[in-house]
Amino acid sequence: MEESDSHYSAQELACCIIMLYERGLRDQSKLITIAARLAHKKYKTRNAKKPIAAKKQVFRVRS
Repeated sequence: MEESDSHYSAQELACCIIMLYERGLRDQSKLITIAARLAHKKYKTRNAKKPIAAKKQVFRVRS
C-alpha cells in the first residue's frame, strides 16, 4: 500500500478499514483494496480543484 501512488491519509484509510470490517468484510486483500479506493476517493473529493474563476482574485492598484 505504501508503494502505490494513490493519495489518502492514514487516518482515512484506517476509518475505511474499520467501517468495512464492521459491515462484515473479512477477506483481507479485498478489505485493503476497497478501503484504499474509498480513502483515495474521499481524498480526491476533499482536495478537488475549484474552478479557475473561483480562484481568481481581483487586485486593485492604488495610484
